[in-house]
Amino acid sequence: MPALFERSNEAVSLNPPTGADLHLTSHGSDWLWAAFSLFGVFAVAHAGLFLFKGKKSVGHIAALSVNAILAFTYFTLASDLGWAAVETEFKHVTVSDPLFEDLYYRQVFYARYIGWFLGWPVLLFLVEFVGNGSTFSSFTPRLFATYALEVGGSEVFVLGLLIGSLISSTYKWGYFTFSTVSLLFIMSILNYNIFKHYTYSTIAKLSLLLLDLVWILYPVAWGLADGGNVIQSDSENVFYGVLDLILFAFIPTILVFQSNNEVEEPVVVGNHADSKELEPEVPRASGETAV
Repeated sequence: MPALFERSNEAVSLNPPTGADLHLTSHGSDWLWAAFSLFGVFAVAHAGLFLFKGKKSVGHIAALSVNAILAFTYFTLASDLGWAAVETEFKHVTVSDPLFEDLYYRQVFYARYIGWFLGWPVLLFLVEFVGNGSTFSSFTPRLFATYALEVGGSEVFVLGLLIGSLISSTYKWGYFTFSTVSLLFIMSILNYNIFKHYTYSTIAKLSLLLLDLVWILYPVAWGLADGGNVIQSDSENVFYGVLDLILFAFIPTILVFQSNNEVEEPVVVGNHADSKELEPEVPRASGETAV
């Protein structure tokens, strides 16, 4: 009878990391399933709030989108899919019985980078939307140009890390440099706008400072994992998972609720909004008193 209720994670056995010496284990997959569940919960919560928030729903659409993208990504990672075996440049982490003599192949999840490529533009849109009063009317040509620059920079950041992770030679660090410079450039634009032009509450500003801290840790994680081969695959996935949850789940939620507090909806009496339309002025006859 107990066997009927046993549940085990068989993702790694059903989708074995064939060809990789350093790869995900069932423990790492368990963590990825937990992260997938959290992203799924956030996505469902924002979907429900989107249906009931009226004018305040725009932020929830963005938060729903980014959490749905990351849930899709983490389902793939937890299933031990969407990866390639790449020879490591360094041998800091080793195995006792490598597949090829003196060569170590590391499991690189390109699915993670695809998730970031799709998720970053949505997160940046939410940051710009909240910072500009949570209204589309405040989106000026300058703002659209700034947003386009930020999105382009974020894609260079992600693509640099992706291409670098798939290269075995030391040339991977050239792409890492492009990625890091792009990151610092976007952060400088965001921070300048946050403290110079945009209107954020204190809590929102603190959450965006947390965004800075978390974002700068991504190159660190890459250098320890796909770049330098210093940490195991399970540790890599825990590191990235914590960063992704903070950046794509918790920070968007904070920004959305701060945005909701700033959006004023019309007071409704019965079925009509409490607003008074201006009546056209009618010329008065001579001697008539204005009412």
